[in-house]
Amino acid sequence: MSQPNPFQLQPLEPVNVKDAFLKYSRNWGWFLISVVVCVIAAFLYLRYATTEYHIESTILITDDSKGSDLSQMNNLFSDLELFKSGKNIDDEIEVIKGKTLMQRVLRDLNLQVSYFKKGKIKNNEVYGSSVPVKVVVGRVDSSAFEKKVAINPISATQFTLDDVGGHETCTFGQPVKRSYGTFTVYPMVPVNKLVSNAVLCQFKDMKKLVQDYLDNLTISPVNKNGNVLKLSLNNSVPAKGIDVLNKLVEYYNLENIENKNETAAKTIAFIDDRLVFLVKELSGVEKDVENYKKKNDVTDISSESQQYLQSTGDYDKKLGDYEIQISILQSIESYITSQKTQADLVPSSLTIQDPTLVELINNFNQLQLQRKRLLKSNYESNPVAVNLSDQISTLRQNILEDIRNIKKGLIIARNSLSGKNVKFESLKKNVPSIERELLEIKRQQNIKENLYQYLLQKREEASLSKAAAVSNLRIIDKADADEIPVKPKRSIILLAALMAGFIFPISIISVIALLNNKVANVDDVKKIGAPVLGEIIHTISKERFLIRKDSRTVFSEMFRLLRSKLQLSAPEEENKVLLITSTMSGEGKTFFSINMGATLALAGKKVIILEFDLRKPRLLSDMGLSAATGITHYLVSGAKNIDSLIQPVPDFEGLYIMGSGEIPPNPSELILNGRVNDLFAQLREQFDHILIDSPPVGLIADAYNLSAFADRTLYMIRYNYTLKSQINIIKDIYDKNNLRNLMLILNDGRKRNMQGYGGYGYNYSYGYGYMLDEDGPNWFEKFLKRKKQRVD
Repeated sequence: MSQPNPFQLQPLEPVNVKDAFLKYSRNWGWFLISVVVCVIAAFLYLRYATTEYHIESTILITDDSKGSDLSQMNNLFSDLELFKSGKNIDDEIEVIKGKTLMQRVLRDLNLQVSYFKKGKIKNNEVYGSSVPVKVVVGRVDSSAFEKKVAINPISATQFTLDDVGGHETCTFGQPVKRSYGTFTVYPMVPVNKLVSNAVLCQFKDMKKLVQDYLDNLTISPVNKNGNVLKLSLNNSVPAKGIDVLNKLVEYYNLENIENKNETAAKTIAFIDDRLVFLVKELSGVEKDVENYKKKNDVTDISSESQQYLQSTGDYDKKLGDYEIQISILQSIESYITSQKTQADLVPSSLTIQDPTLVELINNFNQLQLQRKRLLKSNYESNPVAVNLSDQISTLRQNILEDIRNIKKGLIIARNSLSGKNVKFESLKKNVPSIERELLEIKRQQNIKENLYQYLLQKREEASLSKAAAVSNLRIIDKADADEIPVKPKRSIILLAALMAGFIFPISIISVIALLNNKVANVDDVKKIGAPVLGEIIHTISKERFLIRKDSRTVFSEMFRLLRSKLQLSAPEEENKVLLITSTMSGEGKTFFSINMGATLALAGKKVIILEFDLRKPRLLSDMGLSAATGITHYLVSGAKNIDSLIQPVPDFEGLYIMGSGEIPPNPSELILNGRVNDLFAQLREQFDHILIDSPPVGLIADAYNLSAFADRTLYMIRYNYTLKSQINIIKDIYDKNNLRNLMLILNDGRKRNMQGYGGYGYNYSYGYGYMLDEDGPNWFEKFLKRKKQRVD
């Protein structure tokens, strides 16, 4: 025979939906209480929770390099950087979300101080015109953050201040000095609205406040290829959120204009400085021409000089271009090395043909602008400022090195071009030295004039760009708040509360069931495999003898059902001797024996109950009887007649009892006495049914010894008492057939345990089970009597 594989997965048993529903529906009262409590809690939360509203604003970031009308007015401005400031939308999002910009906004709106009106349960925040006073912070330390200060105006000039320092009367407009800081309070409403208009003020940590607003701020493009941005945030005070968004857009717009104007102003200042020197040099050259002509009496240029100029003009022009570029590079080099201009921008709008140098200068100017913006709200010792200064210093050295390299290349090119001009020296011998010297002086004059005109043109362009500087921002929709709050969401919270009202009881019931180590329903004993004869309901009656002749209670009907099932299970002669046992004490063996014996006797049978629990006998005491002799007397004394040991139950025909007698020192050995055979032989002749009330099998072996004399074993399992771990003991007994013809009786069933098994559900549908607990076993008789009286 093949052995089962212990590692083979067993198929899951299908879930009985009906049983699961009944399991929870029996506790409908807890569900009702839980739902009511959760819904009330949800309403209380919605009543006092902080309400948040969604505020949105939409702006357009224009790209000057793609659409600026001013940049396309004339080719004159084609090389001016101020009209080529192309915008990257991702970079602009980071600029708007910068801490410096947000800090500037919050300081301007004085949001470092929050105002609250005191309420019965919670304080409500007020803002704007609803605030009777304004607190201007001079200095506060960390001990003041999140603490509330009560301000109560008492007149047009005075107010009372309540804080950690105590109660004090102060004057409006005068600085208030406390241990945690200094601040000034100003009235903001007329006197008739000011007095007795108390308000609570709370100081905020600016650094944390800035971070909170930035975390709450959302900036996203409306579409992937466009430059339209949507700015949004949530705030419990809509007016405050609207002001923050509008002010944020305003300061971003203002900083753009300031940056453009600063670049133009630096360019104009640089050109002005260069023009001063050029005017002096140009005046000197013109004076030299004038003096030379006077000295040599020169009034006209000969035709030979004209021919020479025509031949050498191209070379002179190229040499002039080189000289201009070298001069510009020298000017930039002296400007960037000057101590006075260390923190200024480098003009980058001059004609510089080297793209590397142009890029370095642009990067240098961008770092200078970032450093200046950072220093508006931070010290120079700030790590970020120090890092920017180091980058600027490194970039300055790179610019100087690049300028030197470019200048060196231009000088080499100029010298090379001058060398090519040697072939024309022979022509110069035919030109009078006076004319040659005059031409050299005029050439210097032309170079200075060209450079002067170029700088004048650039100065006019820079002045025009400064005067016409406009922001690249356009406001599409100003900030506005939704009428419906986004937090808390009323419908979701109420739905969640309703769900929680069901989930909590289900979870608790499931956890209790999971942690319960006691037998709770018939499914817990199914794995034993033994047949279940029936169930017995719980009763609150203190009587042990509940079966009477005219009793029609649920309890008595259940025992009648057990009797019928027992008769149907086998012929009567095979159910003559019934052994009643259990795993441990307290599972209802004696109680079942008494009432089962009474039920069999009501059917006209002659029944005897044997008190074979020789260690702890309870049968006689539970029935209100007593006897001096019993089973132990028969087994020890050697008497042959058992009639004197049998005692009839009073007022119950056909039911007899044999007590245990004296408690012996050796019960197990006494049961193994051969006289037990004689005892059962005589009992079988005199009685139709013999019920053996035996000790529990989980503790002692008496039940196993008595099983040899029994036709059937009725094994008691008590709901909410028998341990689930003991089911394995019963299964082992059944599998090994240690107790003959074992059948299970489930005792002490309640509504939560019994699911209609054994007819209980039928009776319970008429209310018998519930009323049985209330009125006891005679409820049915009382019910019929009351009904008969109403009919009569």
